[in-house]
Amino acid sequence: MFGVPEDNDPVYNKNADKIGVLGSDASDVVLFYKLLKAIRVHLRATQDGRVKDMPIEQRINFVEQGLSLWQQMLPLAENLVERLSR
Repeated sequence: MFGVPEDNDPVYNKNADKIGVLGSDASDVVLFYKLLKAIRVHLRATQDGRVKDMPIEQRINFVEQGLSLWQQMLPLAENLVERLSR
């Protein structure tokens, strides 16, 4: 639906080759950054005004999808911070 801004994951892109040092946490870190990218695309679409041109049903769906992304990311992020801070 919306394009992904170029290099919107600079931290991930510059460190992806080192992801293996995280061991069993690597897959959750990758998932976190993928969710972050989706949220950034979602926010960009809102900021650019593309949402206001959508029919109401599509806007509702858009908001629900955005909420779902945040609901997935928040507990994952909290868990990662706890695990990686040890």
